[in-house]
Amino acid sequence: MIHEDQQHSGYRFIDRRAGTPPVNGAKSMSIGLFATPRSTGQHDYYRPRPFPGQNTSRISDYEWKELVTFSRQLFAQMANLAYAICQKNLYAIGDAWKPHYHGTNEAWGQEAQEWLTHQWYPVCDIRGGVFDFTTSLLLTGIALDLDGDDAMILMEDENRLPRLRYVTAMEIGSRLKAEVKDGALDGARIENGILLDRNDGFMGIQILGAAPDEDMIIPAYNCHLLYEPEFRSLYRGVPRMAKCTLDAFDTQDIDTFLKRTVKLHSSRGLIHTTSTGEAPAGGDLITTRGGTSGDNSAPTEVKVEKIMGGEIFYLQAGLDEKMEPFRSDVPHPNVEAFITRLERRCMNALGWFHELADPSNMRGASVRLIQDQARHSIASRQRALKSRAKRAVQFAVARAMELGLISRNYDGMDSLKWGFNLPAQLTVDAGYDEQADQENLRIGTTTMAAICEKKGKWWEEIRIQRVRENFNLIDAAVALIQYAGSKGQIITFHEALGLMQQDAVAQPKPNMASQQDPTETQSARNSAENEEPHRIRVNHELDLTVKRPTDRRRVIFDRNATGDLIGARLAEGD
Repeated sequence: MIHEDQQHSGYRFIDRRAGTPPVNGAKSMSIGLFATPRSTGQHDYYRPRPFPGQNTSRISDYEWKELVTFSRQLFAQMANLAYAICQKNLYAIGDAWKPHYHGTNEAWGQEAQEWLTHQWYPVCDIRGGVFDFTTSLLLTGIALDLDGDDAMILMEDENRLPRLRYVTAMEIGSRLKAEVKDGALDGARIENGILLDRNDGFMGIQILGAAPDEDMIIPAYNCHLLYEPEFRSLYRGVPRMAKCTLDAFDTQDIDTFLKRTVKLHSSRGLIHTTSTGEAPAGGDLITTRGGTSGDNSAPTEVKVEKIMGGEIFYLQAGLDEKMEPFRSDVPHPNVEAFITRLERRCMNALGWFHELADPSNMRGASVRLIQDQARHSIASRQRALKSRAKRAVQFAVARAMELGLISRNYDGMDSLKWGFNLPAQLTVDAGYDEQADQENLRIGTTTMAAICEKKGKWWEEIRIQRVRENFNLIDAAVALIQYAGSKGQIITFHEALGLMQQDAVAQPKPNMASQQDPTETQSARNSAENEEPHRIRVNHELDLTVKRPTDRRRVIFDRNATGDLIGARLAEGD
């Protein structure tokens, strides 16, 4: 509102306080619990924000396709956004996702794991080639950011082997008809290519062909539609890039105009200020010469060749002249900061962080905060991809049992219990995490399985491999003892292990005799000859407990070739 004493002051004051009495008979405003442009009467101070009725989260088919198209263009044209999307999905997928059986039939599970890993994973995609199982999961994760959703069709090849076909978001759609007219899904409603029942339940997808008669209806039991929902009223996913499309366009345009300006400025070499503001006459000529006497050739002129870049600007400056280098402050630091602000918003919309793309400004406690947030974003993507990977593996195992490629599992639903190992966890301080894991394992607040999962490994495989290495180490130590004995040397088992692991071999001490006085050394040698022979102490514990007082135990002492005591043991049978 404007008071009378302010009407001629040149300033306009707006009182936004609720409950302010009207001035000059003006109608009082309706103030709600939350302030909006309508409730505060300030429509003119905000840009219009129309909404399409009650279902504000619904988007039209055309708008959805437009968002997907723009998202793909920005991914292909803006390297920083493409890097953020690929980096997040690489951390989520990595070189992992090997199948692991969680049922009770261990023998069958090992057989099924071997078949999945070595035979089905490399050729699961109907296209074959480089599209193995892990690559398909990576492309699915990228599609969730770019297209919003992704569909997988369970099918067979010409040999009836289980295969997967992946359908991109733009292949799924609707035509003029709004429902299925025949077949098992007769009467199903179609919303942007998604078949729905009367309760909005998912019933399948429609894949558009080149002509209406080439369209295909895929029921829900033969396909898997994956997206990360953000609204209950949407039946398909929305590209993550949709939240930052305008910001990305602004960043792209500003960058284009800045590059054009920088290129223009970089082509300017000098500023020559003259009285006329023009270049001197004949400035392009180095010298002029005429033809020689008796020569009929035309006069020649040696000219300066102009090359793009390094041009001279001529400015008018009255009587004085001066020449100075051309200096440019484009891009200005404020512009750079604004571009960084837009890029940060774009990456946050993608579920990633600008600091991970440019870690030069990460310092202090914020490093771990960014790490934890990135881990949550990666875990969210992995949770979405687990449902797809599990559906694909269950289909492949069921089909393999039916075809006799693997033995059957008759333990009810046991054959459907599958999990996957995940890639190593994102970390900014691997040493700190290692120390924390060791301490937590020591006090019992974590498990070997949890630690191995953080490293992208499976604890059972680690345990099996360690047992193999220990068996090999023992065999090698025994062989080393036998070889030493064949050379007339006696070494113990622990000494052999020390030699194998190179951590228990004592380093030889330096010879201090060379630093002593010669007379002292000789006297010490003479006194040693008169002393008793050198004795070796062997610390060995034996259980000499007897059942009756009259019982006896027989002890056998072992000595080396020189007669020194090297061990003791109980005789067999005692």
